[in-house]
Amino acid sequence: EMSDDGNPPEDGEEVQDGEEDFEDGDFPFLKADHPAYQRLQKAWEIQLTGQNSRVSLQLREKNEELKKLVSHREEIGVTLYGAQQQLPKP
Repeated sequence: EMSDDGNPPEDGEEVQDGEEDFEDGDFPFLKADHPAYQRLQKAWEIQLTGQNSRVSLQLREKNEELKKLVSHREEIGVTLYGAQQQLPKP
């Protein structure tokens, strides 16, 4: 076989054909920063950023709704307490 520079490999030099050496049981996955992933990662980033924005907005809206419900419940409690005080005592 030939080495990467086109010359026969020297003793102890391994020949690589564009693939890394893998131990038994390893899988030949591309690293996350490999150029082949750039478009995919950009698309994921756009998708996940949009989803994060939507979910964050929904969370803020639900928290606002919760505050209103808690406040309304407290008002009802005050009204109920006032009505109970108006009832005749046994």
